[in-house]
Order: sequence, then structure tokens, then C-alpha cells
Amino acid sequence: MKQKTKQLIMTLALLLTAATGAWAQSTFQVKELTADMVSGWTATDNTPFNLSDIPGFVQFISLDEAKAWADVPSSGRVSLIYKFKDGELYCVDFVNGQLDNPATSTLTAHKAAYNRIHGSAGPDWTFKIYYTTATPFAITWSAATPNTASIAAMPAGNVTVSVDYFAQAELAESGAPAAIADVPANTDEPIVTPGTVANIGTSEVKQGTLMYFVSQSTGETAPEAPDYDDDGWSEDVPTANGLAQGKAYVWYYIKGAEPDQVTDRTDDNTRNDSDIMPLGTTGFVTLDAEPTYDVSLNKTDLAEGEPAKWSAKSTNVAEVNLGTNDLKGVKKSETVTVTYTGSKKVIGVKAEKKAKAPTPTLAEATAEDYGKVVCAAGHLHDAKTAVPSGCTAVGILGKVTSTGHGLILALKNAEQQTWNTINGWTSASYAGTTLKVLPDDAARGTNLASYTTLGETTVSNWAVAQKSDYEAIFTNLGSTKNSGGKTYDNNVNAYIITGVGGTAMSGTYWSATQDDDYDAWYFLASYWDNDYKTYTYYVRPVLGF
Repeated sequence: MKQKTKQLIMTLALLLTAATGAWAQSTFQVKELTADMVSGWTATDNTPFNLSDIPGFVQFISLDEAKAWADVPSSGRVSLIYKFKDGELYCVDFVNGQLDNPATSTLTAHKAAYNRIHGSAGPDWTFKIYYTTATPFAITWSAATPNTASIAAMPAGNVTVSVDYFAQAELAESGAPAAIADVPANTDEPIVTPGTVANIGTSEVKQGTLMYFVSQSTGETAPEAPDYDDDGWSEDVPTANGLAQGKAYVWYYIKGAEPDQVTDRTDDNTRNDSDIMPLGTTGFVTLDAEPTYDVSLNKTDLAEGEPAKWSAKSTNVAEVNLGTNDLKGVKKSETVTVTYTGSKKVIGVKAEKKAKAPTPTLAEATAEDYGKVVCAAGHLHDAKTAVPSGCTAVGILGKVTSTGHGLILALKNAEQQTWNTINGWTSASYAGTTLKVLPDDAARGTNLASYTTLGETTVSNWAVAQKSDYEAIFTNLGSTKNSGGKTYDNNVNAYIITGVGGTAMSGTYWSATQDDDYDAWYFLASYWDNDYKTYTYYVRPVLGF
């Protein structure tokens, strides 16, 4: 996490120490009072008036501040009028060195003071006007040490720092962006879910804009986290476009709403930028291999009568005859060259991009999907092929009924059990059959996770199937063993171990089917048989959906 020095609105006032008869800062000037300074004072001579009645009045100054600006005598009366850089008028009176009722005075006294200065002023009266052209000076925030500021050059005088700051922008509840699994490299697919910024109060105005930064490194070392002013930040949700297979590191922060982005700006609807945060717990998204694409010839439209005269090649794929073959394995952004060697005059050639085939889901499974790997997200992946990085392989699709329900064969064994123990488990109906459902982690062991859904499809927990179910699964997975019913063999195990890290079936396994009061059916690699229910054998579970 990287913190940003918070945005601040700062007001700096210079409180200058007294320097007898002079200013402690050269930017201040002392000038005579002129008639136009009081020409706007229209109250009658003897009417009390408030200093706030003076046009442009803002605030009073303290006695110590006034003494720091002028040599205030310890006796007699002194009227001080000064103008700050914004042109506003201020006025205070002192009697015998003490501040005299600064909130209320009489216009008569001030006019009399003016007349005395420019007429017959007595020795106990002085009257001065003060202007200043001083401006606030900068406080520099440290980039190396968060929340630390420094004054580059201390002025001659006391300094008061006034700070107005705003709260950091925040995400909505559960609004952090998250990594998306199964995204191929160098595609236009998003690699994170969009984050959600919290609203300001109960309004629909967001506290800011979510910004994203993506970086990749060639080795295992993570790239350095970005700074706020680095190039590459974008409010667009990042995609895999231009990214290679492997880890893509993602950071994000909320760019706080500025005063001009919200109406009626107040402290409540302006936000500071949030800290820079890494994505999730790892900080990265793992991208799958870059997909390849095919180029085919529309033989009935584009090259009617002469399909063999057309060929194609790409930057990295050798030339093929489009009349008999598709150009396969072309990657995004490669140059594809199509050549015609026939005698006809080619008026024009067009190409159409085919719509992407959707990833099949368990809910759409048919008998054509036997042997495919089922992942926890409910997707079906090609048989004997590892699921994409970020997916969790669950099992092998082994059976589908006409109603769309079926059975998934586990990649690993559960704990060994007696058949009597299995028979005591809860029965459940899936795929037109009765399963004996493993009740808890002790029965499953440490090899199997618990499931209630795969994606959007409701499934059973791991269960023991009937003899006929296992036979159907093994048949659908290409078993060639046929002694007392189909059993597992190398053809079946190939689906379990190839690419997905499953454990090959080996040894003796119970089914959920009993033979008589004493025996139940079990299977080996070569045959089916029955044995005492009190014996302990392996269990290769299934999920019903």
C-alpha cells in the first residue's frame, strides 16, 4: 500500500515580532491615513458603530498582533487602521496600551483623531495606517515521508499554520476490484471486476473515480508499485489486451472528488485521494495462454469454382491451401496474407470475424461432453487438458441423462470406509439414481472439498454411486474392461491424471449397491465382485447434478 500526501488547503499568517518603530518584514509598508479611507463612514458623529459596519470588514486583530506591528505607547490613545492584501479595512483602538472595546467605538472619536493628525493633534494622540502586500508562503510536503511537511525558509517572525483537510475517498462495502480467472492473454477481456466507489452521504454523487494501473515483469520478482503521478493510470477497467501469459500486477486507488466535480462544495462532499492498494491478497492476476485463431475460406461465396486457387499464411504460420485446410494457430495482431492464383478477376475480398463461442457450462452438458474437466465455476474444459490458471478442477464429467442431470467422477479418493458405514449415510437422488452422500470431512478425508454448487448449478456433496452408475461412467470414458461389468482402466485414468493432477484409480472400491444381507458390490481394475459389508475398501466419490 502506498500513501499519498493528502491534499490540503492551507492558510499561513505571519505574526511578526515587534521591531521598534519599524516592520520586521520588508514586504510591509507604513503609510499616512488619507481622507478617502474614511469617506464611506456615514454614521453621525455621536452614533456608536460596529467595526463590522465598515465596508469590507473581516475580523479583528489581537492586542499582541497589533503591538507586533507598531510601537504602541503605554499611555494615551492610539487608533490603528490597516489594510491587508485583500484590501479589507480593519480598525482597533488602544487606550494606555490596552485594547479598548474593539467591537464598538464611536465615529466621532475616529474623525476627531483624523482631524487632530491633520490639524491640531495633541501629543497624546497618534494615528497610523497599515498596508501589507505579504502573501502566504509554501509548505513543501515530503515525498519520502508521508504526512511530513517542511518550510523551506523560515521568515523573520512567528508563523501560524492553519490547515483545512478532507477525508479520504472510500470504496463501497465489498466494492474492491477482484481478479477474474480464466482470462487469456492479449485479449480484450477484462482481468478484474470493476470496483465500486462509495457515494457522498445519501446522494448519488461518488466520492471519486477509481483509477487502475497494470504492470508485468519478465521474472518472478514483482514490479515496483507505481506512484500517483506515474504514466499508465487509467479509469478504464484493465483488460488483457497487450499483456502476456503469466502474472499481471494490478494496483488501484480512488482519485478523490475535486471541488469542481461536485456542486455546492463543502468539506462533506470533497474527498482526498485514497491510498494506492494492490489487487486482492496477491496483487496480481494470472493470465492464461494467448489464444490462437483460424482463418477459413467461404468456399461458396468468395471463391466459387476455384477454392484450390486460394492460400493463406501468417507471420508465424506456414502457408496452407484454403481450399482444403484452414489456417490455424494465428495469434492476435499477426499479419495474415491471402493469395489467389486463379484466372478470374478479383473485385474485392472481405473478412468477417466470427462470434466467440461461449464457454460451455455444466447446465448445458450433453453426452458429447463426456471426459471434459469440470471446474468449480461450473465451466467445462476440454478433455485431458488442464483447466485455465485460476480455475479449480473438480472432476471428470462421466454421465448425463436426457433431463440434463448427471454425475461427475472425483479426481481423488475419499477415506477408506466399510460398506456398512456407507450404507448409514443419507440417500439423495441425482441423475435418476440414488447416491449415498458422504456426511462430513472425516468421511471425505483431506483430499476433497465440500460443494453445494458448481457455478450456478446445484450439486450434491461427494457421494458413493450405484454399481450401474460406475459402469456407465467407465463406459462413457472409454473403458475396455468387461469382466462382470465395465471397470476402470488406463483409458479412464487418462482423463483423471492428464493435466489436472488427479490420482489414478488403483485397488478395490465400494459401490453403493448391496448383493445380499451380508455382501455388497465392489470393483477392481479387472472385474466386479461382492464381499462382506464389514470390510474396508477405497471410495471414489461422485458429485450429482
